[in-house]
Amino acid sequence: MNIIKQEKSVVNEVFLSLGSNLGNRTEYLRRAIHILGTEAGEIVSSSSVWETAPWGFESDNSFLNMALLLITDLSPAVMLAKIHSIEKDLGRERTGEGYSSRTIDIDILYWNNEIISTEGLNIPHPLIRERMFVLAPLNEIAADFRDPVSGQTVAEMVFNCTDKANLERLATL
Repeated sequence: MNIIKQEKSVVNEVFLSLGSNLGNRTEYLRRAIHILGTEAGEIVSSSSVWETAPWGFESDNSFLNMALLLITDLSPAVMLAKIHSIEKDLGRERTGEGYSSRTIDIDILYWNNEIISTEGLNIPHPLIRERMFVLAPLNEIAADFRDPVSGQTVAEMVFNCTDKANLERLATL
């Protein structure tokens, strides 16, 4: 008799940041959320949409940004590949030349409470504490989440963030 051992699927809590500043920004966010929810896991929580100025480059187009909490059984590497596929399918063009305008941008902010550093993937996102456009939406859905690097909660990081960019909270999707 052969006994087949079925491996338990691992449930991961993943915080994502989504942004768009080209085309129909709201529609790109909606489409990204739909694809993530059907192909990557279950969306448990989502923030409001926030309108923000570009960060790290000049553009006439402001961004719409938001944060999601996703439950997934994917690995970090598979999730990153899925994110890159979604971005490509939604028209994102990567030039490799720094920041630029884009139809959709999806970043992994946190993976459970882990610190992950591999080629092409650093979690927590290394610039999270410097970006109010990431912290403000994340604070709506995870104010008490503790950053595994700094030990600060998201609410504390918002309070301590030196990025004083103007943000406007819009409606939820």
